[in-house]
Amino acid sequence: MHSGPVPAFSLPGMNEAQRTEYWAALALRHTGRLGPRTWKKLLDVYPSPYAAVLDAANWADRAGIAPRVVTEFRSERWRTAARQEWDAVARGGWRILLWTDARYPHRLKEIQDPPIVLYYAGDASLLSNPGVGVVGSRLCSRDGIATTRELCRRLSASGVTTVSGLARGIDSEAHKAALESWGSTIAVLGTGPDLVYPPENAALHARIMEAGLLLTEFAPGTVPDAKNFPMRNRIISGLSLGVLVVEAASRSGSLITARHALDQGREVFAVPGRVQARTSAGCHDLIRQGAKAVFSCDDVLVEIAPLIGINADEWCTPEQAAQTDRKRPSGRVRTPAQGRTSVLSRQGIPVRQKVRPTAMPTVMSEILPDTMPDVPVPEAPAHGMTVASAADAPEAELTPDERAVFTVLEGREAMHIDEVCRALSWQAARASSVLLILEVQGLVRQLPGMHYSAIV
Repeated sequence: MHSGPVPAFSLPGMNEAQRTEYWAALALRHTGRLGPRTWKKLLDVYPSPYAAVLDAANWADRAGIAPRVVTEFRSERWRTAARQEWDAVARGGWRILLWTDARYPHRLKEIQDPPIVLYYAGDASLLSNPGVGVVGSRLCSRDGIATTRELCRRLSASGVTTVSGLARGIDSEAHKAALESWGSTIAVLGTGPDLVYPPENAALHARIMEAGLLLTEFAPGTVPDAKNFPMRNRIISGLSLGVLVVEAASRSGSLITARHALDQGREVFAVPGRVQARTSAGCHDLIRQGAKAVFSCDDVLVEIAPLIGINADEWCTPEQAAQTDRKRPSGRVRTPAQGRTSVLSRQGIPVRQKVRPTAMPTVMSEILPDTMPDVPVPEAPAHGMTVASAADAPEAELTPDERAVFTVLEGREAMHIDEVCRALSWQAARASSVLLILEVQGLVRQLPGMHYSAIV
């Protein structure tokens, strides 16, 4: 029997409204021809994925979505892939960041192709911190490593969160240095949340899960793939006030992140290097194109200070930040000086409090049996948990449309969707949308051939 607390923001810890939003997000994500730029069009018109799904018949008129995309969505060919992702997330107990969650960063919502749902492990409050993306060469030099460590240590000491991609080289060094102070770090993954890549970063991956934040848009089980990493890069820049490139060759993947930053209206910074060094060529090209040359951390802080409404001289110095309540890797706790407050709290920006993440469930006994769509309810509650059924659902919890559909199905072995439409004199789009929501609520199951039955 599961005796511990249900992890917040995991499927078992979500309420029905949150699960409904998640299922709707998966439906959009797995619809062919419907990618991030298209669902951004929908979410510019509708307040949530669920609201968009309910009005699929009007996408063309209201959001300019091509009719063939509407047809593809209404075919429900997305259902199998969506269900597989739902099951994988439930089994692993991964935390879910929904589009409708107040913690979803506004900066990320503003980009042209935002992720519709994110998975995370660690301290999600870091998403409200001012962040700077730090990227660079995997085959970095000693000078590049030293520069990265110095810049990210000072950024973190000033309360700025370093955002990077957990890759070899500059990315890894940026994460390590940022973990040394209270700004900490966010690692945006190009894999599912359950995979460590590259494998030699296993220890760093664990440290970030404990003292920073791991974030990905990819479903559990997603393996490293070349096409995933440019997609990841748009999130790094999207979360950040600006992107700092420390070392990059002229055709480096880090320049993709810089281009994303430019497209998103973010600041771009570059560290000049030795003229003869191959890993300096990309940074020098960026500077020629207008990126700000960075010789010290102050060059970054001066540029991003106005973006969060403070004066550049209000940033904490590393010496001041050394007295904040940040637990160091050595285990020693530093306490704040008497009466000192951070520049962020003085400006009304909430300063995060470190919270040890709740242990994630790793076995099926910790997953509620009634959290998955279109699964028959077991005859007896598994693991000592109560399973909600249609008989337990109060009338007030169903909308009139949901109650009408459930009443039509109740007492019947199964009905084809066309029969439901005829019984209610409804259009297919209306019936399909309501049936989808009843599935998520655990009140209806879909059977082969577009037949449905009530769960009683």
